[in-house]
Amino acid sequence: MIVRAIAVILVLELVACGYLFVQRAARPVPMLPEKTLMNPLFAEDIQPLVKQVAQTNNAYDWMRLGEALLGQGYYSHAELCFRRVLKLMPESRLAESRIAYCLERTGEQNRAAKSTGN
Repeated sequence: MIVRAIAVILVLELVACGYLFVQRAARPVPMLPEKTLMNPLFAEDIQPLVKQVAQTNNAYDWMRLGEALLGQGYYSHAELCFRRVLKLMPESRLAESRIAYCLERTGEQNRAAKSTGN
């Protein structure tokens, strides 16, 4: 009886750990510019945002990270963050406008027209 109870508990723990492992592995990791190309102070300041995004994977944190990258001129990296926001919240017009801005700044008008459906 005790052996059977221990076996059931062990199986339940394995299933729970497997589920949590798959959830953690499925979270996207933010793409950041190479550290040697970044301002050292900005690289330090952005680390808490990166950790927050990696832990929560919610649209608000992705938006904050994208805004930080946008403010420093890392348009292509910010675009990736805003695209993640759009996947999490398809109704976000702010994310769409930020993507369009990033595409305009990087000179990719063809992709901007395709992403808005025009």
